[in-house]
Amino acid sequence: MSKVVKINDSSMNILDTFLKNASLNVIGKKDQLTLLFSALIAKGHVLIEDSPGMGKTTLAKSVGDLFGQSFNRIQFTNDLLPSDVIGYNYFNKNSNHFEFNQGPIFTNLLLADEINRGTPKTQSAFLQAMEEGFVTVEGTDYQLNKHFMVIATQNPTDQVGVYELPESQLDRFAVSFTMGSLTREEQKLVLSNPELSELPAIIDAHILDEYKASASEVILSDNLVDFILDISSVVKDHFNCHVSIRPSIDIQKLSRALAFLKERDFVIADDIVFIAPYVFSHRVMNGESIETNIQIISELVSGIKIPTR
Repeated sequence: MSKVVKINDSSMNILDTFLKNASLNVIGKKDQLTLLFSALIAKGHVLIEDSPGMGKTTLAKSVGDLFGQSFNRIQFTNDLLPSDVIGYNYFNKNSNHFEFNQGPIFTNLLLADEINRGTPKTQSAFLQAMEEGFVTVEGTDYQLNKHFMVIATQNPTDQVGVYELPESQLDRFAVSFTMGSLTREEQKLVLSNPELSELPAIIDAHILDEYKASASEVILSDNLVDFILDISSVVKDHFNCHVSIRPSIDIQKLSRALAFLKERDFVIADDIVFIAPYVFSHRVMNGESIETNIQIISELVSGIKIPTR
């Protein structure tokens, strides 16, 4: 069995080191892992659209383990209450005071499974906390964890018993993607080693803070800023939809994070070309699946002139 490769022991760049380690448990998902690593460094949340049993929990937990992050999972159902997610006050007879019992949202990495099976009220409470970084219970604010990140999954909207997320809530996710199917060879690899490996953290919270700070300082040239805005304009015109400034901001942050993970101090056009379809795919609200939108937007981006650095 392959062993975990430490950052300091590797001749590979940071991204490839993480990908090699994650591949011990996650087979054939290089793009999805790259997006997750980039989102974590860029402080963004992730939405995955796919059916149950596609390896989403394994993907999320493997990322959390490698980054040394605490991990919780919430299964959204139509009877899940906001207090089941956020927490609630209860009377402690021993102390003779009301105390706050934290919900599962108080973690670093949270898998919100089948979020569109939760009622709009529970969705709204959860997504508001996700956006603001704190929850309010009976007038008291409780700060969420410093490295709080959501990986939410949703079922395809044509399935029964789902509540479609509104545009304002979808906009809170930096990127979205699907898990996709495994090739025959990848399935053989899974079958040959069905047991998951223990993945020790290869960085700690202090190093993660340094990564996030360094990524924010990666150079993004003016002509690449124009490239991002050109992409936004083309997407808006093609889908005839409202596009806020937020996806352009997310592309900036994620492209910087990706460049940092590849150990560059500047963004190149290829970073943006890779990131952009996943940033817009859940925001165009055209009734198509995220997978279809990624394909359409990738074709649109390929038709835009790529500026030189």
